[in-house]
Amino acid sequence: LSYFWGGVQLHDIKNMEITEEYLKTFFAKNSDYYFDKWKEFKNGKIISFKPYAFLFGLIWFLYRKMYREVLLLLLVIFLEVILEEYLLSDVLGMQEGSRKFIDCIAKFFFGLFCGMFGNYLYMKSSERKIINILSRDLSEEEKNRLLGKLGGTSWLALIILALIIVTIIYLKNYLE
Repeated sequence: LSYFWGGVQLHDIKNMEITEEYLKTFFAKNSDYYFDKWKEFKNGKIISFKPYAFLFGLIWFLYRKMYREVLLLLLVIFLEVILEEYLLSDVLGMQEGSRKFIDCIAKFFFGLFCGMFGNYLYMKSSERKIINILSRDLSEEEKNRLLGKLGGTSWLALIILALIIVTIIYLKNYLE
């Protein structure tokens, strides 16, 4: 049996060299910072506090093009909200003030998780994308073009998110 990850056999991943040039092309903005984080990641460091990830959470993940991680975190948030509502309201019968306090604590710990593991998740996401590109039979020019396209940052996702939020708020107010 051979196992695949991102279209590459696992034994080939260990032999694949991800050079500093590839990484800096992928990271684009703040490439020196993220190259240092890459070295730490490769040396086994998992926790590295990222203030922007702590403060902005999912927005930071979107900005860094981590769409898969955003969907997984949204699922976790959705399940947490349902569980919190069910347990605190229905099972324990907590009053609204107590529920809001616990909700604030949950948001703080979510932000703390994002802050502490944001860089690690970004490195894992980056590694997956870079290996996927480098495993293809492409010219160096095409590899670098794809690394630049799939890496870096994106304001587009944030603009789309802002438009969705404004639309929801407008519809909510309009329909009431």
